[in-house]
Amino acid sequence: MFLILLFLLLFLLQFRLGSARLELVPEPAEAVRELLIHSLQRGNSLENHNQNLEEENQRLRGEQQRITAELQRYAGGKEVLEAELYSRFVLVLNEKKAKIRSLQETLTRLQDTRYPRPARTAGEPPTGF
Repeated sequence: MFLILLFLLLFLLQFRLGSARLELVPEPAEAVRELLIHSLQRGNSLENHNQNLEEENQRLRGEQQRITAELQRYAGGKEVLEAELYSRFVLVLNEKKAKIRSLQETLTRLQDTRYPRPARTAGEPPTGF
């Protein structure tokens, strides 16, 4: 088992060597200078790009914080609005119930006035059944 793991590890760590054709440079110092200039320019370019990305990242973080705060404010306002609407609904519902009770009482009084009920004697079943 150990040998298999060792073989697998060696296989994964292995790399292949290639070949490249090299030519003589008449001015090696000039080639090194150009290589250094290119490396420095590329480093500066990458540094500027990194700085721009950091600034954009900072801007996006600020925007995210602003949006999160705004969302929390909206959520709080929504809860307040829901509570207010619910209390208004309960008030309207209670008013409607009171109005229905009042109308039922008025109807019962009018019916009693128009069609008085005869007095019942004990043991007599109620009328209308």
